[in-house]
Amino acid sequence: MLTEPQQQFLDNLLSGEFVQGTGALRRNDDTWCCLGVACETYRRETREGEWNLWNSSEISYEFILDGRHEDSVMPWEVARWLGLESQNPYINEYNTAAEYNDGTALFGGEEVKWNFEQIAEGFKKLFEERNENDE
Repeated sequence: MLTEPQQQFLDNLLSGEFVQGTGALRRNDDTWCCLGVACETYRRETREGEWNLWNSSEISYEFILDGRHEDSVMPWEVARWLGLESQNPYINEYNTAAEYNDGTALFGGEEVKWNFEQIAEGFKKLFEERNENDE
């Protein structure tokens, strides 16, 4: 069984509202990394955190939460809210969420890119496994 934050995050990944992008949590062309969708879900549900166009590049946003700035991984607060122990969790035994999102995951010597539907399935399995172990 999933927690409410976990389900909201997966629903957002699958909603079609977010266009998948690479290289940053959120880019100025309004494309998103799966971890950026986690941050936006957290922001909408808790009303904490904000997006700021990152001055050094002006092509991506950073997520600011409690005075800390993240542009490539979700803040610890977001990870904990989702019941995770990593800012960029492994969603299977081989690669992290960001690696699958960006197409830098390696499987059988080949780079692999997953879409949001595949990433959501990976997160769902991870959440179910973690939640079962917490019971």
